[in-house]
Amino acid sequence: MARSVTVGPRLAAIAALLAAAALLTGLPEFGVPGGTLVLVALLACAYVRVVEGGLASIGFQLPATRRDVVIGVAAALVFYAAAKLVVGPVIESAFGVQRDLSRFDALRGNAALAAKLFVGIWLTAAFAEEVLFRGFLWAQLRKLLGDGRGAQAAFVALSAALFGAVHSYQGVAGVLQTGFFGGAFAVLFLACGRRLWANVLAHGLFDSISLLLIFTNADRAIDRFMS
Repeated sequence: MARSVTVGPRLAAIAALLAAAALLTGLPEFGVPGGTLVLVALLACAYVRVVEGGLASIGFQLPATRRDVVIGVAAALVFYAAAKLVVGPVIESAFGVQRDLSRFDALRGNAALAAKLFVGIWLTAAFAEEVLFRGFLWAQLRKLLGDGRGAQAAFVALSAALFGAVHSYQGVAGVLQTGFFGGAFAVLFLACGRRLWANVLAHGLFDSISLLLIFTNADRAIDRFMS
């Protein structure tokens, strides 16, 4: 049976876990801070499991369905196309700066690092970030604000702000673009009936496509073609 929790401890849990996630994903060193970030997400899952009696409130309703898979794949492709064709160019044109992805230059042609980052993507971005910035955040806000439009708007805005902030190493353009898609992933979560499966798949595929294009230098070819 779910246990009641007062507002104070719930707010403290939100602040502590999201602050830890923000700190860890914002580390300036190149590499995957995967183990620690995944641990934070697992702690969030454990907290919800104890308080709520299960993980359904953060979006892990069983079973995952074919619809979840179809939506996840479609969302990844649509979001990536939007990033390359619309969102990225508009932001970069408006602010006169490009996303700073120099952190990933060591990935180009480096198969060993690409393999490491591929695993990291699915553990940290697909699982940990979606748990923290979508599932856990929504579960706690819903308890505080309800399930109305105001709560949903606050969730989308906060998810976007936090997601943009932890990608500050990408510069202003990167913060705005990742913030936009942080909000988009929040909308996807709500649109899927508060189920997290499609988000996990979409986020993992989105970042895997980015990794593949950087590894093969195809991202630069695409940028030259569009310029």
